[in-house]
Amino acid sequence: MNKGFKPSEKNLDEFQRYKYAIDQHSIVAITDKQGRITEVNDKFCQLSQYSREELIGQDHRIINSGHHTKEFFKDLYKTIHSGRVWKGEIKNRAKDGSFYWVATTITPLFNNEGDITSFIAVRTEITENKRIEKALSDSERKLQNANQQFKIATSAANIGIWERDLILNKTYLDKISCSLHGIKNKDSMKLSDKSWYDFIHPEDILRVRKNYEELLRSKNQFEINYRVIRKDQSLKYIKSYGIVERDEKGVALRMIGALIDETKQRQTEKILLEREENYRRENKLLEESQAVAKLGGWELDIETGNLYWTTETYRIHDTSPEEFNPTVDAGVGYFLPESKRIISEALEVAMSEGKGYDLILETYTTKGRKITVRTTCKVTFVDNKPAKLGGIFQDISDQVLKEDELKNAKEKAEENDRLKSAFLANMRHEIRTPLNAVIGFSKQLVNPETTETERKEFGRYVINGANQLLSLIEDITSFSLLETNQVHVNESEVNINQLLRDLEVQFKPEAETRGLNINLANALPDYESVINTDNSKLSRIITNLLSNALKFTHKGEIKFGYTVKETNLIFFVEDTGIGISPENKAKVFDSFQQADGSIRRTYGGTGLGLSICKGLIEVIGGKIWVESTLGKGSTFYFSIPFKQVVQTKELFANEELNSGIPTILIAEDQFINFHYLKVIFQKRFECDILHAANGEEAVKLFKSNPKIDLVLMDISMPIMDGFDAANLINQLNSEVPIIAQTGYDIESNEKYSPDIFSGYISKPIDQEKLFAKISIHVSID
Repeated sequence: MNKGFKPSEKNLDEFQRYKYAIDQHSIVAITDKQGRITEVNDKFCQLSQYSREELIGQDHRIINSGHHTKEFFKDLYKTIHSGRVWKGEIKNRAKDGSFYWVATTITPLFNNEGDITSFIAVRTEITENKRIEKALSDSERKLQNANQQFKIATSAANIGIWERDLILNKTYLDKISCSLHGIKNKDSMKLSDKSWYDFIHPEDILRVRKNYEELLRSKNQFEINYRVIRKDQSLKYIKSYGIVERDEKGVALRMIGALIDETKQRQTEKILLEREENYRRENKLLEESQAVAKLGGWELDIETGNLYWTTETYRIHDTSPEEFNPTVDAGVGYFLPESKRIISEALEVAMSEGKGYDLILETYTTKGRKITVRTTCKVTFVDNKPAKLGGIFQDISDQVLKEDELKNAKEKAEENDRLKSAFLANMRHEIRTPLNAVIGFSKQLVNPETTETERKEFGRYVINGANQLLSLIEDITSFSLLETNQVHVNESEVNINQLLRDLEVQFKPEAETRGLNINLANALPDYESVINTDNSKLSRIITNLLSNALKFTHKGEIKFGYTVKETNLIFFVEDTGIGISPENKAKVFDSFQQADGSIRRTYGGTGLGLSICKGLIEVIGGKIWVESTLGKGSTFYFSIPFKQVVQTKELFANEELNSGIPTILIAEDQFINFHYLKVIFQKRFECDILHAANGEEAVKLFKSNPKIDLVLMDISMPIMDGFDAANLINQLNSEVPIIAQTGYDIESNEKYSPDIFSGYISKPIDQEKLFAKISIHVSID
């Protein structure tokens, strides 16, 4: 503790000036030795709310708040009566009963004999510091960091006294002011105007210098905030008060002032701001998370009936706090009838019995949008009675939709597994049945006891069985290629009238055998019926539909053809067969499906035909649908893009095929296959046949025989394959048609081009299909 101040006559005037500087900032009171107040400054009166008249003659019990203990004041009086200075914080009570805190320094005053004559108490109000401390504590609780409370220690705001001699350019600092600047007392005497600025933070220098210059020019009092950088590089926030002393001419002679260390206050304010920013940031993140999860919350005060919704709950209801005032009745009113009954009962039980709930219900938003929500309730009790309800309110429409989709996908996958199992079981039967005929009757053909008549009959059975097996293989191959997206479009110019006429010729004998009429209806003349499309796929689609029509029609007729609708051609195959029930129409195009199980048992088949048609049609840019009446028949429609190739009528008029005997070049490395083709050609029509055993030989023969009318090109051959050979022949004469023959999926091969090949025939070769293809190019009658 410091010894009290002993003023003399010589420094009394100076003391009065110091007192004035202190009065500008501090709360000052002087008491006699018995503690009676003899003098107070204006700040004391303002803060205590007592007038000077009310205070003079009283002791400090008049402002005693009752906060401090008797021991506290006993220690205080013991200290000052022993001639020492007492410093501390005191909580006082103003006249209106309000409380305020002050940082207090009480100094004994002595006479010339060294006896205590009075006491001077200098105080600084620190109520705001105390409020900030409390605010920080409240902020800590708000952020729920009770276990990690940041203890903010603040001490009384010490006052530093300084003096600036403007004539000598010297600065004098007391001990506290030196401490604030981080220098020793002896160094304070060395401070000049320039060196004092060295302590000020670079960002504050211009502002302080400007204020300082204005002060010297015209002002007598000042108050300014700035930062100082101490020698140890630590930062202090300073508030400086002072006055300017001038001579009779107004020239500034010196400045006297007080320094307040606001560092702790600023740090506390910074912490509060950071806490508030963190709180704001966490709230924002929480709201964003709730928006992503479509998860809101609600709370109901049972006593008042006040219902609170979070921002996301408003958003889920397609509204906002400005547009809608939530109440229990209004909220429940949006639920669908059954959900409304459930939520009403659940709320009643929660409010009366304190039982929570977790429900999935359907409701409408304020905009009439139907949604599925999950709503929960947790009950808060006061005095063992339900007081508040609260919980989440989440839009789970997307989740429910995905669950339904997943369930449907699972059911569909299970159904597909079942159908695939049934399909494989049926395949066993479908393959073994014709295979049994092929093997059995093949053995009979070589039996020496078989008659010629029987041999012809057995041969037909073998051919029919082989054709059935070929059809099965084609279906399975096509389905596999479609399933793995390996089917490619190969467009070429196709005369659809000619294509349909060829199919009519192909199916007419079987139709007549069944006692059915088959009629073709073309919508365009031949010269307008040439389009760009995939010839083989279009032919396959119509063939499948005609085969189905023949299979399921026992009497009446079959009509097929096409119409033109805007930019599409609409093909149709109409029959008077057994028809399809409404419930089965939607699934006839699914894989492994037929109208019902009895169809497979009665008519056989793989159940892939219509699925393949649908896949091929979609590949070439169309769609398929069916109209049907059970017991009366069906009409299958499909569309494809109408990519018309402009032709003139004269090009088709009086068209004649090659006259004379056609010459056909057959490129085939397997002699038995060549011999088969040669036999069926020469039995059907008169022609000259040339044979090449590989691609290189085919090119040489073509060069040496300019009268060749048609090339039948095998693709897989030694030395040079059919692709390369066809390309070279096309370069020699692009007018000669080349038809590919292969056992592979030629359309998926990048070397296959409709510009070079006029078409292809798959192995094993169906002679009727082969004749239909070549009849387009040469006469076979």
